[in-house]
Amino acid sequence: AEPSSYSLKLFMKDCPEAVPLFLQRMKNLGILKDVLHQANLTSLDVAAVLRESVSAAESILDCATSRPLCDEEHYPLPTNVSFAARNYEQAVWNMLNRGMWSVEVFTVLESCDAWHYRGWKSAWHQTLTDTKFGRPIRAPEIRVCHIPDLISPQLFVALASSDTDCKIFDNRCVAFLVAHVFENHAGPAEFVRCLVNLWILILLNLHTWYLHEPDTMQSGIIVVSVRFLAAQSVVEVIWEGVQFYGYLSIGQARDYLKFENLNDFFWAVLPSYLWYDPQNDVVMLLTIFLYWVRILLFASFCEPIGRTLQPFTKILQNLGPVLFITLIAFAAFSHAFFSLKRSSFDDSLYGSFVTLIAAGLPSEPSHNELQAILLYVSVTFFTVFILNIFIGVIGEEYSRLKEECDLGFKQLRAKMCLEYILRKHFFQIHICSKTMSKVVCLAALSIGLTIQFISVCNNGHPYAALEGASYVILLCFMHGAFYNSPGSHKLVAPEREDP
Repeated sequence: AEPSSYSLKLFMKDCPEAVPLFLQRMKNLGILKDVLHQANLTSLDVAAVLRESVSAAESILDCATSRPLCDEEHYPLPTNVSFAARNYEQAVWNMLNRGMWSVEVFTVLESCDAWHYRGWKSAWHQTLTDTKFGRPIRAPEIRVCHIPDLISPQLFVALASSDTDCKIFDNRCVAFLVAHVFENHAGPAEFVRCLVNLWILILLNLHTWYLHEPDTMQSGIIVVSVRFLAAQSVVEVIWEGVQFYGYLSIGQARDYLKFENLNDFFWAVLPSYLWYDPQNDVVMLLTIFLYWVRILLFASFCEPIGRTLQPFTKILQNLGPVLFITLIAFAAFSHAFFSLKRSSFDDSLYGSFVTLIAAGLPSEPSHNELQAILLYVSVTFFTVFILNIFIGVIGEEYSRLKEECDLGFKQLRAKMCLEYILRKHFFQIHICSKTMSKVVCLAALSIGLTIQFISVCNNGHPYAALEGASYVILLCFMHGAFYNSPGSHKLVAPEREDP
């Protein structure tokens, strides 16, 4: 093929598997930089290639990432950089995020990819040259990616897809890309969501406690917990709609119609039913399980814990064949017991569960020889054969997922970043600073807690009809405040114009 940008674009479109070899050839010829510059690649090109070939996308990112140009004589790159936290807030965030006070990597989204003296006031110059923050001070490895507008919803849709090989997150450019969006934008928004979920779980526990010990607290806790839970559910439905708008705005609405997104939508809608029927035990039971599971979201803020939990969160996804065999065996033996014992269906089903799953034997042996043989065969089959299959498959699956836990954790964060970026298409407003966003969130939190306290102490107050609506408004402010974070407008990449 001709060594030109046209050939590169042709390979990316029709044969992405050949891209790594073509780029290696350009590197050997010494024209790699010129070819990439003339190709004028964007994140949309990388996203399209990533959907077809992970190795091709990885080779493009590797070739497009290099040491920044600089004047080695008059303004060289810094040889020592302080990796200490820049302020108390960053130190706390680092402890929550990585379990350490220091910073592992500095990432900056800038349009300039060269190290010139005229840019000494820019964020990345100030970050790398200021060593007054103290130890740890290390020799840095400074790299820039020359692909403009690399952060885009299209690229994160490809990264977060379950069809994408997790090995792409071994690429340092991709790993730092996800880290930048999460730590500077998506992370604070997810942290607020986790705090709200934790508070709802506390209210649910108080709700359940009152049902068993009504003399220990005010009866208003019942109404407050249900209203706030339903309000959060309404807000989550709104957020799902905003996320769908993000897919629609980039022309990929079909990508929302996946099981994961539809599952999220279902669990967002379900608790809102309590607004109309607070006494529904089935919905309340499912909601209790839902919010206890959501406590695991806190693991996403601490990498050591999050990586350890990754195998447990994914292990059930690959147990389908074993569960299917177990279900068939349970149905066959249950049918056989029901045929021999001539008892009611409920009693027979309960007896089958105790015998097969719990390996429970009757207190006295059966006088029917056929029933006795069936009992011994079924218990032996389930305890020896099925149980050992489960143990073997789970152990093997855990070992495999343990090796990929780091990559799986990065993909989990990529999914959180994707949700943030898609919703950012709706929140294209920048009216407040980072500090003001925190003030708005804390003000909404304080007002909400005050309303709940008053409502608990004054059950049946005249403004009860507006209480649920006020929770919805305050929660929208709390969640939406961090979609105005500085620099978040850069996450909405411009659409490519066809030539």
